[in-house]
Amino acid sequence: MDQEELYYRRFLAGDNEALTAMVKACRPGLCAYLFTIVRDRDLAEDLTEDTFVKLLLKRPRSTGKASFKTWLYTIGRNLACDRLRKDARRGETFAALPEDLPDRRFDPAAALSEKADRQVLWLIYFEDFSVKECARILKKSPNAVSVLHRRAKEALKKELEKEL
Repeated sequence: MDQEELYYRRFLAGDNEALTAMVKACRPGLCAYLFTIVRDRDLAEDLTEDTFVKLLLKRPRSTGKASFKTWLYTIGRNLACDRLRKDARRGETFAALPEDLPDRRFDPAAALSEKADRQVLWLIYFEDFSVKECARILKKSPNAVSVLHRRAKEALKKELEKEL
């Protein structure tokens, strides 16, 4: 059991200080991960807060099938995907599109698949998730995540070689 899960269990038992400790421990990484999906800092911060508000208000119980951190990141990712779909239905585009990308209407399915490589790299290298945990968060098979991971490493290598 990881430290974050201990904090959450203490919070469920009535220890509000444990919630503060859990948020401090999880917030930076969760926010950075959500940024890899939405590419907008303000929106990533809002979604991070929404994830913790959901925990605070609904107090869901972990299914025990994954670590608390994997479960938390899955909740955050689901909120991000829901938000992207909602924005797409309203015809909104990203406010923070990089300048080198063509200006186009936002397609959440395409954007999520384009960002899968970035998400896999972030989760594995910066958040220390295993391929199996990463697969749970991304709702993909471990084999699919392994393929994405390999493809992302190859693409990153090519980009770094261009810089040299």
